[in-house]
Amino acid sequence: CGTPETLNLEAYKQGAIDTRTDFPDFHVTIEEQIAEGDKVVTRWTCTGTHKGKSGDIDIAPTGKQVTIEGVTIDHIAGGKILEEWWFRELMVMKLGYKIVPPSK
Repeated sequence: CGTPETLNLEAYKQGAIDTRTDFPDFHVTIEEQIAEGDKVVTRWTCTGTHKGKSGDIDIAPTGKQVTIEGVTIDHIAGGKILEEWWFRELMVMKLGYKIVPPSK
C-alpha cells in the first residue's frame, strides 16, 4: 500500500547512493527473469550489511546482515526503461531490525 512515485534521473541516482551508503556491501542476485513483448519481469534478492542511515531507512545502523526479496516489472521501448514497478518484502527487513514484533 503505497503511493505511485515518479522519479527523475537525479532522484533515482540519489536512491542508489543512499543504498550504497546504508549497505556498502549491497549485492543483488537475479533469481529469475522473464521477458515478453515490451515487459521484463525480474525476481531478485538483495543482501547487505546495514551500516548507514540515509534515504528511506530511518533506522540507526545495526551492523546486521539484511536480505530482501522483490519483483521488478519494467516497461521498455526503444532500448530504454519507460516505467518501472517494483515490490519488495519490507516486513522481512523490519523483522530483521526487530522493529515489528513477529505475530504469535
